[in-house]
Amino acid sequence: MDWWEEEPLRIFQIGGGFVSLANRDAVQIAKDVDKVSANVQQLHCMGGWGGLDDKKLFFNASVARAINRDYITGQDSHSHSRLLEGITRKYLPAPTYGIKVEISTARKVISFYERLKGRYDGIPALSSDPFLLINAYGKGKALYLAGTCGEMLYRFRFQEYYRLASNMANLLSRRLIDLEDVPSSLEVILRQKENKLSIHLINFTAEMKRPIERIIPLHNVKICLNYQGDPGALKALWKDEELPFEKTPARIIFSIPTVNKYEVVMVAGK
Repeated sequence: MDWWEEEPLRIFQIGGGFVSLANRDAVQIAKDVDKVSANVQQLHCMGGWGGLDDKKLFFNASVARAINRDYITGQDSHSHSRLLEGITRKYLPAPTYGIKVEISTARKVISFYERLKGRYDGIPALSSDPFLLINAYGKGKALYLAGTCGEMLYRFRFQEYYRLASNMANLLSRRLIDLEDVPSSLEVILRQKENKLSIHLINFTAEMKRPIERIIPLHNVKICLNYQGDPGALKALWKDEELPFEKTPARIIFSIPTVNKYEVVMVAGK
């Protein structure tokens, strides 16, 4: 019984925060881009559970240069709506740094705007420089971010960057678990030991003041778990009670009556 993908999502990082993602056979992402910044010499492959793999993929770094822009947009892209799902703003803040790339077989999803000459210089013109590229390789897909997207997410917490990261992960991998009508203040962590799977639910739902004084319980939390095989029994360990569930060929669907601060659901497996 395996509840994760047979081939985990690949994460590639080059230089100071330029990140690429690929799934399954799309690991040779160097084929996506012909030339990158001369400061970027090699691409490391990070395994599904963290740590660098032995393989390193190299770029032709003979030309191209770093670029600095104000905005990016996906409004000119008529495809890959899954990557742009939930992103409605036309002008998104551009990463602090970007790199100028030349496209070979990849397709552009998000582009840079030209840099404004002044603060009130009007509407910027769309540039030919891509920010997000998608490419098919082998049986999989690869995404390339030509900018310090991770830095922008860490420093400024733009919701569109969170949405983009979520859309990229959903495109390249299979979701392991879905929660219906549950706030993002409920954190979910999966752990497996032998044939047993534990679902840890940590509830941070509280009133809009800090420090947190009281956790607001969540009721009737519905969970859909991608699971193949016989789950045996489901038990909420904190409440010490078994949970009824519905089994489909590829999923388990069940509800937890109440989640206070913390709960663990154990899937016994057979």
